Parts: sequence; C-alpha cells; structure tokens
Amino acid sequence: MIYFIQDTGSTLIKIGYTGDDASKRLRALQTGCPSGLQLLHIEDGEAADESRLHQTFAAFRERGEWFRPAPLILAYIIESAKRHPISPIKEDPWPLKIYAAGKISGSSRWRCHLFKPPGLGYAYELPEDTMRGEWPITKSALLELHHYTGPYYVDGTHDDGREYEDDSHGAPFDDHRCRLTGDIPERCKKAIAASDVLFAWIDSIDCYGTIAEIGYAAGLGKHVWIAGRYRFRDLWFVYSLASLLNLEYCGAPEDYLEIFINRYCGLNDSGSAPLEEVRQ
Repeated sequence: MIYFIQDTGSTLIKIGYTGDDASKRLRALQTGCPSGLQLLHIEDGEAADESRLHQTFAAFRERGEWFRPAPLILAYIIESAKRHPISPIKEDPWPLKIYAAGKISGSSRWRCHLFKPPGLGYAYELPEDTMRGEWPITKSALLELHHYTGPYYVDGTHDDGREYEDDSHGAPFDDHRCRLTGDIPERCKKAIAASDVLFAWIDSIDCYGTIAEIGYAAGLGKHVWIAGRYRFRDLWFVYSLASLLNLEYCGAPEDYLEIFINRYCGLNDSGSAPLEEVRQ
C-alpha cells in the first residue's frame, strides 16, 4: 500500500509504502511528530512503486521520504484518487448523503461543479413552488454516485417583481427584522439531520451561515469535512470541529470532495482508526 501523509506544520508530504494498514502507519508517525499529520491518499502498490514515485518527484525531495507539496505532486494525488477510488466499506452508509455547506451567492455557484453530469442548469436550483416544505434528496447527484441533501437555491423573481437575494435560498428578506422570512433555517437543519456528511467549502471568512451549519452538524454527531484554499486564523475553532480538514490544496471543491470520500473509505476499513481519531 502506497500512502501520502502530510505534516500540517511543515506542509511536507511523506510518500511511503507499508504492508500494513495505512491508518496504523499514520498513528505510528504521529507519535513522534509534534504537529498534526493528515492521510491525504492511499493506493495499491509495492515497494518498487514507492521507489518509482521517489524517483519521479526527486526534484522536490526535502529529506528522506518527505517532499515539498509541489503542484506536480498534488496533481498526482488528485488524479490518482480519481482513477483508483477505494472500495466503499459495506457497513458504512453507501451512497453517502452529503450536505454541501458554503456561501450560496450568485457569484459563487461552486456546487454546480459537484454534479456529474450537472443536468439542467445548476443542479441544486429548484423551481419556486418546490421550495415549500422539506427539501428533497437528489439521488446520485454528487459525483454520479452520492446523494445531495441541500441546500437548494432559487433564481428568479418574487410575485411582486422583486429579484431574490443572491444568498437567500429564494426567501424574501425582511430588512426591518434583518432576517429571512419563511422557514429556510428549519429546512437547512432538517437536511443536515438527514445527511451522513456535511461538506463545507470555506473560501471567505464571512461565511456566517456555514459556521452555524458546521456547529449544528457537529452537535448532531455528523461527519464534518472542511476544505478551502486558505486557512483563516479566526476560524480555528470552526476547523477544530472537522473530522476531515484540508486547507492546503489548490484544487476545486469537487477535487477535495473526491479525496475526502476516498480517505473516509480508507480510514474506516476493518481494524483501522475510526474517523474521530484523525481529527485535527
């Protein structure tokens, strides 16, 4: 088994081989490492494959089996995770029901790229008349396999001709009470409760609704996966609620989600560490 483990302090990536479970190797390495370690990816391979990778990425070697997180190495991990997904574990809920938290403004429609194929327009948009009551679970909408639980977005205008607020999920905004009318928070809470995983894409520090969703999901004991291109110092407590956290890649949200799913499968194999043991 070939594994890629990253030191969150130095950001260096260890490319190694183990004949044992990769999560056990992670725990062994963590014992002597003062900073947190993340298991980025595992794939089938022998010692010869490890040597080949060391030779391929020799220009980025820092010391021993530790390499700088060069774009070529990160690209290899992302592409390898797509080509060689780890088989799902039978006792785990599969497909996963995933809630995609993050800013929902019109200029940040990153969710549409999670849908493969995306379907008609933005797959997470719903007609206005379907926004009443609980949101549906769209089956096999995420990466052609996993189920999407929310949130949903409505684009258009109200009956009186006013356009919907970009971040309102289609609900009118009451400027006097500084709140959305309708039951959007209840719909979000019910969708999170119906999910196995909350995947949060944080690309801005003013993601106030996302912060609340993460706290609610963590309180329900849901798996919380947080990703983003930047690490915001003021969100340290929010990050501590994540069962899987990655703020190092320069990839798109769909790349992070695929790697998280692969890592989730690997770390929940028989005899391996439960997800909670690899918290940051």
